[in-house]
This record gives sequence, structure tokens and C-alpha cells, in this order.
Amino acid sequence: MDLGALDAVHGPGQLAAPLPVPDDRKRARDRPAAPHHQPARDRIPAARSVVTGKPFTLKVTLRAPSKLKVEILRYVAASGHGRHRHKAHYVLVETLSFAGKTGLNKLTIPTRHNGHKLAPGKYEAKVLAGTSSHVVSFTIRG
Repeated sequence: MDLGALDAVHGPGQLAAPLPVPDDRKRARDRPAAPHHQPARDRIPAARSVVTGKPFTLKVTLRAPSKLKVEILRYVAASGHGRHRHKAHYVLVETLSFAGKTGLNKLTIPTRHNGHKLAPGKYEAKVLAGTSSHVVSFTIRG
């Protein structure tokens, strides 16, 4: 039994993005769709951007109470040439902890770290609950 398993994570400007479910539960693709209803993945807007310095909200749905950990990661582009080349990667900026309850949890994520605004660019928020995790990508604009 996975006590802290995530049901869904909704990022900035984003609607429901279902997470993979165990095989013993009925999957969404196995159910017939409602007549005028599109699957949730088709309703996710392409742009998920946040203004620097202003906090945003992540909506996390839990099946059971669990400690939530959110890691904010900044994208670093590839640089250099030949043997001095560095591949593109993500760097940990900040780790936040929250007490999660069963059902919907609204987590306010600051875009300031140590008194400074996060630089504009691409970021990821990795949400960890129990043994489950989910990544939400977003962009901070100036």
C-alpha cells in the first residue's frame, strides 16, 4: 500500500494532468469518453509561465496524508566544445516541504530564493509524496 501516492499535480496555468494509475484500477482510456468531453491531456495549455517575484500555486491531489517535498530545478543549457563540453541539465535551486492531507492540497511556491527573485528561464518543480513523484515544467518570465 502506497500511503503517500499522488493522484494528480496541477501546475501554473495547467488543468488536470492525470498520473499513471496501477493496473488494478480502471484506466481512463478503457472507459468510453463522454459525448462532448475531451481527455484531460488535451486541455493542458501549452504556455505555463509565471512572472518572476510572484508566487504560484501547485495543486496536488493525494490518496492519503503524506509529507510533500517540492524540488525547484533550473534548466542550464549545454555549453563548451569538445572535451570541455557540458551537457544540458537541471540544477537544484530550492527544496520546500509541506504537510499534505488527503484530497486536494494547494501549495504556494515562491519565486524568490534567499531574498532574490529567480532568474527568468525554464524550471521544473518535482513533487515527491511517499514513493510517488511527478514533474511539472514551467517558465519564469521577467
